[in-house]
Amino acid sequence: MKEKLLFKPSKRAIFMLVCCVILNIVGHIMAEQLKLPWMLDTIGTMTSAIALGPIAGVITGTSASLVIGMTSSAPAAYAFANAAVGLVVGLLFPR
Repeated sequence: MKEKLLFKPSKRAIFMLVCCVILNIVGHIMAEQLKLPWMLDTIGTMTSAIALGPIAGVITGTSASLVIGMTSSAPAAYAFANAAVGLVVGLLFPR
């Protein structure tokens, strides 16, 4: 279980985290512009949680939500929900 929680940073992992944060931001912009009821800003969080583990999902979700909270009208409190999505998906997705 402990091995599943560890996140080993590497160039590839950092690049993937940045790409997933950008994917979250683009998803939020799409959902906001098209007035969609879905949380498209969790796609990058789930992707990084599945590929890199739950800690990476929490990092991606929190950082993307904080950036979105600073640049739009969305509250930064969504960072907790996005972090929870990353943690749960990372823990429950079978490897």
